[in-house]
Amino acid sequence: MADRLSQFVANNGQFVGSIYFIYFMLKGLFESGHAADAITLLTDPNDQKDHKSFAAILDSLKATIAPEAWSNHYKPNLTLSHPWGATPGLTIVQGIAGIMPIEPGFSTFRIKVRAGNLTHLNLTTPSVKGLITVHYQQDAGNQTLEVAVPMNAKAQVELPAQAHQVAVQDQFGKDWTTAVQHDDQTLTIPAGSYRITYQQGTAGK
Repeated sequence: MADRLSQFVANNGQFVGSIYFIYFMLKGLFESGHAADAITLLTDPNDQKDHKSFAAILDSLKATIAPEAWSNHYKPNLTLSHPWGATPGLTIVQGIAGIMPIEPGFSTFRIKVRAGNLTHLNLTTPSVKGLITVHYQQDAGNQTLEVAVPMNAKAQVELPAQAHQVAVQDQFGKDWTTAVQHDDQTLTIPAGSYRITYQQGTAGK
């Protein structure tokens, strides 16, 4: 998604279009490097009735599961059990945490955290191999990423382009920095729990 198109889609932090279409909008923003815009849309705090936000769905529509439309104003006969409205859960997993299968059955999967304006993220999601856990924290350029990879699986952890001073330890404190496969900015992590630390920005600056 080009920058000008991303700016149009971001729409100053307010969704445009139907609740169905926003999945594609958010996916496009994340994949084109505009994670902050996507997260701003996803976390819009305006909960006024009929406003196109998930805050309004929870607080005004009182929906606790996925609705078919933003509100009855847009579709009077809407249902409250429709996959069209399930975008936030999918977007948090696939967009913010960047968890996607690379090989069938999650034998190999990707983790690519795109935190945007978030300073931390805690997420656990199921897969056919077992639970995948991601904890992310950033503080003044210091990035910490803790991942749990289920048995009989491996994760390809994609770090930002300017990540440097990368270090990897397992849950017992053993250093894996030189042991893991490191291809460009992608670490291939075997099953287990690991702590990855790195600096964000230009090295030496």
